[in-house]
Amino acid sequence: MKKTICGILVGILLITMIVPTCIGEYKNNLIINPTVSSYSPVEIKIYENNFENGDEWTSGSNSGPDLWHITTIDSWSGDAALGCFRQNTKHYVNNMDFNYVLSPEFSLEDALDMKMDFYCKFITEDSDDHWGIVLYDPGTKSFLPHVWNATYSWQHLPYETYGYHKLWMGPMQPMSVYDSFNIKDAYDNWFSLGYFRDSGGKQIYNFKIGFVFYESDEIGYVNEEAEAHGDYWSGLFIDDVSIKILRINNPPADPEKPTGSESGIIGTSYEYSTETIDPEDDMVKYGWDWNGDGTVDEWTGYFTSGTTIDTSHTWTSKGTYYVKVKAEDSFGEQSDFSLPLTVVISDNSPPNKPGIPTGTGLGKPGISYSYYAYTTDPDGDKIYYMFDWGDGTNSNWIGKYDSGQTVIASHVWSIQGTFSVKVKAKDIHEVESVWSDPLAVSMPRSKTINHPLLNMLFEKFPLFQRLLKL
Repeated sequence: MKKTICGILVGILLITMIVPTCIGEYKNNLIINPTVSSYSPVEIKIYENNFENGDEWTSGSNSGPDLWHITTIDSWSGDAALGCFRQNTKHYVNNMDFNYVLSPEFSLEDALDMKMDFYCKFITEDSDDHWGIVLYDPGTKSFLPHVWNATYSWQHLPYETYGYHKLWMGPMQPMSVYDSFNIKDAYDNWFSLGYFRDSGGKQIYNFKIGFVFYESDEIGYVNEEAEAHGDYWSGLFIDDVSIKILRINNPPADPEKPTGSESGIIGTSYEYSTETIDPEDDMVKYGWDWNGDGTVDEWTGYFTSGTTIDTSHTWTSKGTYYVKVKAEDSFGEQSDFSLPLTVVISDNSPPNKPGIPTGTGLGKPGISYSYYAYTTDPDGDKIYYMFDWGDGTNSNWIGKYDSGQTVIASHVWSIQGTFSVKVKAKDIHEVESVWSDPLAVSMPRSKTINHPLLNMLFEKFPLFQRLLKL
C-alpha cells in the first residue's frame, strides 16, 4: 500500500511540475520493428468491453469507499455502464481522495500507436472535483495520471468537464461524449521520466489503463440539494471501452509445398495438406490453385497460424496438374504461391477379375500352403493383391506388382474344414477389381506328418494325398 501511495504522490507531483508542452516530446522511443517493411500499417481492435456481462476490471480506493460498480443509470450503448458513485444516494462521496478502476493488462511492444476509445459522462458537485485517466506501471506499481477538473484541461490532451452546477437544484442534462485517448503518447511521456522499466533498466511494454475519480470536493463543500434528491446523481460514468493498436502488417510466409497423392483418376477425391506461419500470428486462410494457372480456384476458411490444414479436391478431366497454394491473413495481406506439386490424373479402369487361385486343395491344419494368382490392368498400372482365406482372415494388400505378374501368398489353417480361397486386385489409384471365383480347400485331418518328402509330394499332387486318405 505504501508503494501505491508513493506512486500516486509522485505522479501527482510530476503533473503539477511539468508544463503541457513537455508532454509527448519523447516520441518514437519504442523499437517496434527493426526490419524495414513496405507494407501499410493496419488498425486492429485488440479489446472491447461494453460492461453488459459484468466488470472484468479491478477497482479500489486510496481512502474512503470503493464506488465503482456496474450500473444501468447511464450508458453509451446497451443497458449497462461502469459508474463511480454511491449507489444508495446516487452521488459520489465528498472529500474522496482517489478511486480507481484498471483494465486487464496490455502490451505496446508491437504497436506503432495505440489508443483507447471510450464513452464518458462526468457530473460534478464542485469545481474542484477531478477525474482522470491513468496508466498503471506494473514495474513500480505506480498510478501515472492525466487529470482533468472543472476549470482546466491539458493542452496536449484536450478535454472538458461536463455538468458542473454549484447549486444543483434540479434535473441536469450533462453533456456526454465518445472520445479517444492516445495511450502511446502517454506511455512515451512516462517512459521518458523513468517509468516502465524493470530493476535492470530494461523497458517494460506491459501496462494497464484506467479511470480515476480524484480529490472530490477537496474544499469541503457539501451540496445538500444533490444529496437530498434521490432521483438525480453525480459521478463518473464509463462505457464502450475499446483498445486499438496501429502496427505494420506483414503477409504470411509462402505456404509449404502441398503434400498428397501425385496421381489419381477422374471423379475421385484426393486430400492435400500445407501450412504457413504469419509473422504477427494473425489468422490465415489458404487459396488453392488446382490447375496451375496462377489463379486461386478455392479459398478455405481461416486457421490459426502454423496449423497444418487439409483440403480435398476432385478432378473431372485427365491431365497433368501443378497444384499450388497461397495464404492470406485476416487483414488481406497475401503471400506468394507455394512451390507446385505435380499431379497426374488419368481416365482409369479397374484391374480385370483375377483367375481362380491355384495351389493345394487338400491339406492339414498347422501346415503352410502357398497359392498363386495374377491379373492384368487395362491401363497398365501396377497392381496390389488381397487373398481371402475363407476362415475370417485375409492377407492384407500385397504388392505392388506389374500388370500380368504372378503373386504368391502363403497361409496356415488352424482348424479342420473346407474353405473358399479367393483373391482380388486393386491398382495404384485404389480402384479395385471384383473378387475371383473361389478355390475350395479342405483341411480334413489335424494329424501332422512331418516327413518332408511326403509334405512336398502332397503339396504338388493333392490327388495323391486324397487317394491315401491322409
